[in-house]
Amino acid sequence: MFIHSPNFKGVFCLSPFFIGLLVWLAAVNFAAAVITIYDKHQAKINRWRISEKSLLFLSILGGGPGMYFTMKIIRHKTKRKKFMLGIPLIVLAQILLAAAWFIGLDPVSKF
Repeated sequence: MFIHSPNFKGVFCLSPFFIGLLVWLAAVNFAAAVITIYDKHQAKINRWRISEKSLLFLSILGGGPGMYFTMKIIRHKTKRKKFMLGIPLIVLAQILLAAAWFIGLDPVSKF
């Protein structure tokens, strides 16, 4: 079943927007994983750390999946509910916004 949307054709063909979005998501998730590993390393040697606000902001920018799975793999901040619940909620909100846009709603203009 296909969803008939004014955005459907432009999203899944190899449009510049879609390619740019994929490149952005790949880069920000890679950066999130690297920064999470760096923060874990800094924690082990009692050095300067990345602030929690910065880590959550990176998740808001699209790096949530990379950060979340890296945290689970290296066991970093897994006891902090702010991250173990917050990051999946951020990703869920991003998915819902993307789905609303995809089916033709404009969730952002309502605010």
